[in-house]
Order: sequence, then C-alpha cells, then structure tokens
Amino acid sequence: MKSVWSQSAVLICLSVFLASCQSLPSRIPESSKAYTELGLAYLEKKSYSLAETKLKHAIELYERNAEAHHYLAELYRVQGRKLLARDEYERAIALDRDNPSIWNNYAVFLCGIGEYEASEKWFLKAARKRGYEKRAEAYENAGVCMLAAGNRDRAIRHFDNALGIELRERSLLQLATLEIDQGQADRAVENLKRLHQFFKPSPESLYLLARAEKDLGHSDQVEKIANQFQELFPDSPLNRKVHSLFESHSEQGNHSGQNDR
Repeated sequence: MKSVWSQSAVLICLSVFLASCQSLPSRIPESSKAYTELGLAYLEKKSYSLAETKLKHAIELYERNAEAHHYLAELYRVQGRKLLARDEYERAIALDRDNPSIWNNYAVFLCGIGEYEASEKWFLKAARKRGYEKRAEAYENAGVCMLAAGNRDRAIRHFDNALGIELRERSLLQLATLEIDQGQADRAVENLKRLHQFFKPSPESLYLLARAEKDLGHSDQVEKIANQFQELFPDSPLNRKVHSLFESHSEQGNHSGQNDR
C-alpha cells in the first residue's frame, strides 16, 4: 500500500530563508546587500518579477554575491525554469563552497527533476557538515527523496539518521508507514506511540496507528483509536478510513466467532 503522503513525497523542506541577509559576507557592497534583501522579500511574497529584477541588480552590483545567485536559483526553481535554476545553484556553490543551506536547496531541486543520486549526495553533504543546525532536516530530506526514487532501504537509513540527531515528526511518520508496508506493525506501533509522547496526534498518525493495530489483531485498540479520531478530527478525510478499519476488523471477528460455533 502506498504511503498516504506519497503524492507529496518530494515536498522537501527548504533552507533558503534560513540564510538571512544579515549573514552576507562583509566584502559584499552594501548596495548589493540591499538589493539582495529586497529580492528575497519579494521572493517570499511570491512577487517573482520584482524579485528577479532586484536579485539581478544585486548581481550586477557585485557578481560574486553568492546569496543573490542562490535566491535567484530558488526563484527559477519555483517557476520551473530548470536550466536557469541549475546554472544559478552551481554559480552560488562555486562562490560559496561552505554553505550547507545552498547544498540542501540544490538537492531539493535535483530531487524535483528526478536526479535522485545526485540529490542524495548533496543532501548528505549538508547533513554531514559539522555545525550545520539543520543536519537532521537534511537527512530527512534525503529519506523523502529516496522514497521518491523507490529505494526504501536507503530511505529508512536516512530517516534513522535524522532521528538519531533529533526527534522529527515526519521521519517517524514515514518510518511507521514503511514498517507497516513491510509487515513490521509492532515496530510501527512503537514508533507512533513514541511520536505521540512528543507531538500532538494528527489525522495521519492516528490513521497509521489504527492500521498497525489492525494488522496486529488488536480490535480493542482500533476501536479506541476510531473513537479518538472521531472526537479530534471529525471532518478529516481519513476519518472514514479509520472507521472502515474498525468495522472490517469487527466483521472478521464476527465471522470467526460464527465459524467456531
């Protein structure tokens, strides 16, 4: 069974806005910094034409402004201008060879165009960078990209690495999904209960927990989850699925009881 998040598997976390313009190297002229800030502000507002104008002007003022190239690459990525995006990412990396935020975002771009092996390489480069505060996110991104590539074993390894750094909701959800699909419902239950110790239950986490408990034959737990789901998320599209799990499990139990008579 496909993950309930399969359609959004490549919606990977970006680090573009983590590298604030305040961290731009002092050698960059103030005028170029100012236009970089304006370009980023317009990019965040999705005013793409203005963002492109400001970022290009920042580069005209100082061609070696790596962040301006970086943000311009992000602009081209969201616009689907792949060749231009690749050129700007590579230019940004060449100008700033020690910036894991750029590596991570370049990897997002590569994953989005199906270059999974190259994407994984850049995610892992960012994840292994000492001092990078988003190492766990980069590992998680690598896991999501490997799911998109159909490589579940590598995805599991990357999610495990992410969780070894910090507890992350998405990594736990993805691991639980994979464990259920691989017939490891007991491990999925363990991970989902761990998740609920630190994060509020979500429709996705409760649905996965109901699936795992059903696979283990725990009808009482499935009923409990169905009732909890109805109370917390009555309007969720997954509500019907959770109750269907309980109803199908109850029917199986009834048939089994009748056959025993």
